[in-house]
Amino acid sequence: MEDYEREFLSELTPLSKDEADRYPEILSKLHAEFIIIHPFRDGNGRTGRYMLDSLLVQSALNTINWNTVFNQAIGDYREGISQSVFRDYSLLASLFREFINP
Repeated sequence: MEDYEREFLSELTPLSKDEADRYPEILSKLHAEFIIIHPFRDGNGRTGRYMLDSLLVQSALNTINWNTVFNQAIGDYREGISQSVFRDYSLLASLFREFINP
């Protein structure tokens, strides 16, 4: 958790309105790295999703529609998390870009 705080939270939060176009990339890093911390599969999912939604609300943005993500793109979501182990956040960022409520 100390590494997560130093490398991701302190560097990427709070979300800056000047970087709104980068939110999907930033959120994908924060989410994936938080999920990866837990030693058991699916251990941090709900908490990680709540954290992202909280960051979006703090920035006066709408939250991610998680029901739509899970109903339409659960395979891509899981694959995005898997790719993130190798610090490839592109698929997850693409999903977040698509599913952040306008």
